[in-house]
Amino acid sequence: MYHHLPKEITDLVGQFSRFPGIGEKTALRFVLFLLGKDENYINELAGQIENIKNLSLCQKCHNITTNGNFCKYCADPARDKKTVCVISNLPELMAIEATSDFLGLYHILGGKIDPLRGTGPEHLRINTLLARVKNDNIREIILAMNSDIPGENTILYLTRILKPLNIKISRLARGLPMGSELEYADPITLSSALEGRQEL
Repeated sequence: MYHHLPKEITDLVGQFSRFPGIGEKTALRFVLFLLGKDENYINELAGQIENIKNLSLCQKCHNITTNGNFCKYCADPARDKKTVCVISNLPELMAIEATSDFLGLYHILGGKIDPLRGTGPEHLRINTLLARVKNDNIREIILAMNSDIPGENTILYLTRILKPLNIKISRLARGLPMGSELEYADPITLSSALEGRQEL
């Protein structure tokens, strides 16, 4: 589509187009925006992108960490280490933290069970969750999934494999509309869903 443009531009458009929710037209707008910026801005942006390489995933919950070991939640002695909220991605963690009502730990699965997209249990961080339950004396698992079919699939699967471990398993209350995504829920609704969680 943009073959008449210099390769430097089309290559960068291709990179931006790989971002979630970004099409070629928006990607081109990004590139044209950058073309209008001075060298200092470009260098600063390039340096910030380079710094992302210094980040890694927490060894316990798979949240982002800067020290290569444990994230700030897993390392916080004030957090309830016997209660783990299982979520599919980082934006959901941020949404729950915004409520200031949950003081336990997290476990980020890295997705949901969705056969239509080729995502099965083997693609998620379920083995590390089971290891945490067995090794860390976890008392309650809160399954905080989106109210959609992949979310329900994931809840059903996790409930089935966690039940034999004799721990409390709960899910968010039904205050979240069917099909809604946790990361876009307002803090009051999400707080109510946490408080009214239902045991499975």
